[in-house]
Amino acid sequence: MLDEPTNHLDIVTKEMLITALSQYEGTMLFVSHDRHFLAALSNRVLELTPEGIHQYGAATRSMLRGQARSSRPTKLTDPRTFAAELSNVCN
Repeated sequence: MLDEPTNHLDIVTKEMLITALSQYEGTMLFVSHDRHFLAALSNRVLELTPEGIHQYGAATRSMLRGQARSSRPTKLTDPRTFAAELSNVCN
C-alpha cells in the first residue's frame, strides 16, 4: 500500500520507483494524483466519490492522460456500503 509515493521525488528517482514497482508481480494499492505514475503502473483505477466507488478498466491509460473520456466508469457501490464493497474489489 502506497500513499502518494511520488511526492517530493525528482524525475529520475520517480522513474526508478516506477521501474522497480513494475517488476513486482503482486497486488499494489496506491493513492496518487500523479497521472504518469498511475498510467505506468495501474491496470484499473478506483475513484472514490460521495456517490460511491467507480471503476475504470481498459480505458484507464487514456483517461489518465487526459484524453477523451468516452468510456464511462462502472459504479461499484453505494457510499453506505463502501467498506464491504472495497474489501470485495481488493480481493
